[in-house]
Amino acid sequence: MDSVIFDPAFIISPLATDPVKTNDSPTSSKATIFPEKRHTLVDQTITEELKTMALKFASHIPDEKFSPAEIQGFLLNRRDDAKKALDEVAGWVEALLKTKKKGKKVVGAH
Repeated sequence: MDSVIFDPAFIISPLATDPVKTNDSPTSSKATIFPEKRHTLVDQTITEELKTMALKFASHIPDEKFSPAEIQGFLLNRRDDAKKALDEVAGWVEALLKTKKKGKKVVGAH
């Protein structure tokens, strides 16, 4: 008979599947479940806000006018403030389109 090799990734810790006891103290495993779920809800809210902001940002970028590098450069300069990037994108697009229309080479336009 062939030997079976178990991948450790498929081994579930007994603690992960054990039910939470109802007679535990308030500082026990029951109390730690709430913050995890709360953080999950906060993360979901932040993710949804970022998706909305990303769609608004994308709506300001005209098709086939900007290279990925130009857009990335703009975003990198505002990497710590997504709201600032969203607030400034329309002006940046307008200025960059004017520069390109004049036939000037765009290097490091932020």
